[in-house]
Amino acid sequence: MKSTLAAVMILLTISVIPVVGQDEDVSVEATVSHRQISEEDILQLIISVSATFDPGEPIVVLPPLRDFEKLGEQTSRQFSQINREITYIHRHIFNLRPQRKGTLTIPAIEVEVGDRTRKTEPIQVTVSEGRSGDEIVVLQQANKTSVFVGEQILVTTELLFRLRIISYDIAEQPDQEGFVTFEVPLKRAPMDEVEYRGKPYYRFILRRQVMFPVSPGAKELKAPRFQITFRESAYGLGTKIADRSANNLRIEVKSFPTEGQPPGFKGASGIYSIRWWMNSTEGRANEPLTLNVQLTGLGDIERAPEVRPPFPEGFDVISARSRHEASLRNNNWGGSKSWEYILIPSRSGEASIGPLQYTFFNPETQSYETAGAEAIELVIEAPLRAEAPPVTAPSVTESTEWDIRYIKSSGSPLVDQGRSFLREWIFWVLICIPPVANVLLLIGARLFRNRRTETSMRRRRALARAHRRFQRAEKFAGIGKQDRGCEEIKQAILQYFAHKWGKEAGSLSIFDVKAELVRFELHESKQLEELGWILDVCDAPRYSPLKGKESNLTDLIRRAEKALADLDDVL
Repeated sequence: MKSTLAAVMILLTISVIPVVGQDEDVSVEATVSHRQISEEDILQLIISVSATFDPGEPIVVLPPLRDFEKLGEQTSRQFSQINREITYIHRHIFNLRPQRKGTLTIPAIEVEVGDRTRKTEPIQVTVSEGRSGDEIVVLQQANKTSVFVGEQILVTTELLFRLRIISYDIAEQPDQEGFVTFEVPLKRAPMDEVEYRGKPYYRFILRRQVMFPVSPGAKELKAPRFQITFRESAYGLGTKIADRSANNLRIEVKSFPTEGQPPGFKGASGIYSIRWWMNSTEGRANEPLTLNVQLTGLGDIERAPEVRPPFPEGFDVISARSRHEASLRNNNWGGSKSWEYILIPSRSGEASIGPLQYTFFNPETQSYETAGAEAIELVIEAPLRAEAPPVTAPSVTESTEWDIRYIKSSGSPLVDQGRSFLREWIFWVLICIPPVANVLLLIGARLFRNRRTETSMRRRRALARAHRRFQRAEKFAGIGKQDRGCEEIKQAILQYFAHKWGKEAGSLSIFDVKAELVRFELHESKQLEELGWILDVCDAPRYSPLKGKESNLTDLIRRAEKALADLDDVL
């Protein structure tokens, strides 16, 4: 009885030790990048959570900050191992901009780790008068401020600086409504020196964009916001972050002139030429021919209206795919766009297609112009007629008595030709093979199952783990952490497939998932398309914002749960 009681006490002690250890081995700390900054700099508030076990994603509740404006938030996760002891570190980084000068206080911050909530210590920061306002300038310039609909505008964003710049990043990109925008890839260009407002600066081009207005009226190109990391002196070791926004631009967009507008004008703007050709000018009725039409020039070539040739009667037309390519050359955006048509003549004889005409508005001359191509003459021959094979009468043969062959013609008695197969040793070997093989297969299956126990457990628990991730996403939605909730949804989806297939979630993408689902014939399923859309929303919050709408994030969670549940029935 005493030994039994002692064993029970030992088991209870062992079960309690990990809980106490986990509670004691968690530390939460709040630090800032600088204790003294200027009113034009950005302060980084870093919340670090360290633990000797994986505590999951901590939830950081940032209180209202009267003296600071929150500009953005990032998270990171890492672990280190020293003397076989692993430490997990989670960091939450908030970018803050001071709202006034003086001694400002960041209050205590609540951090939820597991089932417990911890608080950090308040932090005081001294904010002085800004000194880098004239030292770092971001300018946005356009080559034209008055254009017609569909006319090209080249927008350049430049960085002027007098300090040592370390790096830069786009913190906010506003939506440019009323414009079609193309980003121009930038090659690494050397810096040059310019004069701005009577002072010398170094200049560096941050980005170039080609824009085409799609509707008339007064438009405003909103300025992007940048976060620029710099040093105040060439030999300084510490770095600071400045928040800069470029200037807005006002663009006047004029409508197409009504005077002289041709009846066949479809809204094409630019300078174009056109050509067309066929794979052969000779064909046969009921056999296909290929017609290619190519539009080349300067302008928004991707959205240029279709060039539809005038087809004569007696042809069945099948519209095929269109292709386009465009780039910026000599500060002009242009390229080519082509269409392919399949023509099937229904009768023989001579036919003519065309001539071809394409009307567009030329912004340079402010007039309507027409590009054309000469008609194509065709010769269509009659269809081939298939010749019927000759009919031959079936041959008739006379049967004779020699057609009959008897099995046995003599009257001799039947004789045993050998022993029974049941007495042969090979018969008993063949009889024993199936049960022996079944036993060996059973043993092998058990060994294989034992080796894959961990993988099978992960597969069975994949949906349950994803459900726990979705519950954490709902917590983030409840406290207004939309970006953190999106990250939880993304991790829930990718870790579900990783647990199903025994892979690392960090190496998976929606394209890897689609490739893996080919063998289940689910790579084109509605569930996978739904999950792909959800991952796009979670990966690009600046283009698909969920600002302040908890219902949107909750809807994403419900849709993701349903899609995973439907796939789990098949996988």
